Amino acid sequence: MLGSLSFWDLLIISVGGVLIFGKQLPEVSRSVGKMIMDLKNSLQGLKDTVKVDLNLHEMGAPHTARPAPVSKPTAAIMPMEPPRPVLSTAPKFRDVPIDTNAASV
Repeated sequence: MLGSLSFWDLLIISVGGVLIFGKQLPEVSRSVGKMIMDLKNSLQGLKDTVKVDLNLHEMGAPHTARPAPVSKPTAAIMPMEPPRPVLSTAPKFRDVPIDTNAASV
């Protein structure tokens, strides 16, 4: 797909990136580069895991299951805290009836 982009396409994309990101362009491109490297490393780790599993399967070794992760204590085990009162930040008004019969000055 990248081979089908012409020089003018890349130029337009570059100018658009400069217009959109401006001074933050080096920071954005650095974070995108890190994200791509993390993705490649994750995929490589997945490929290695699959290769090891396939090699074990081909050698006839029994599949060893990974131990289940130890979970954190649930809410049923932990003591519950009593509810705390909610403090109102809204202004308080007095209940004074409005006199509609009073003459306005």
